[in-house]
Amino acid sequence: MAGTVREKPVDLLGHPCDMDLRVLPDGPAFRISQPLGSYARGCRLDSGAIETIAAAVEARLADADILIINKFGKQEAQGRGQCPAISIAMELGVPTLVGVNKMNVPDFHALSDGIAEPSSPEMHAVREWYRLAGVPKRLTVA
Repeated sequence: MAGTVREKPVDLLGHPCDMDLRVLPDGPAFRISQPLGSYARGCRLDSGAIETIAAAVEARLADADILIINKFGKQEAQGRGQCPAISIAMELGVPTLVGVNKMNVPDFHALSDGIAEPSSPEMHAVREWYRLAGVPKRLTVA
């Protein structure tokens, strides 16, 4: 398994943009938001952390049976972040599950070159996709 997942739920006492990502399957975890203070405006994303995570994900792709990307976000919409990992997975035929918000769907479709299929984020839909993708049975979806 390769990719990223959110490390922990939103901290209701912290800033809503604070986020930690864990590189699959077993870490490490990185803070991807910069601590700019409570009155800061604009992007808090730490692009250096995103690129470090992207390199770690790419390094795991050669042995991966599945790629999971928690979010196709601002960096990916600009062709950075996890875009190379997604492209490599496509070339290798590695089944890839990517979270995409409505704002970034056009950019994601451009990257996926028409082969991406929409799915519901509901667990039953993810499990059905997983089953149909032919991912080896030694992996499980929780």
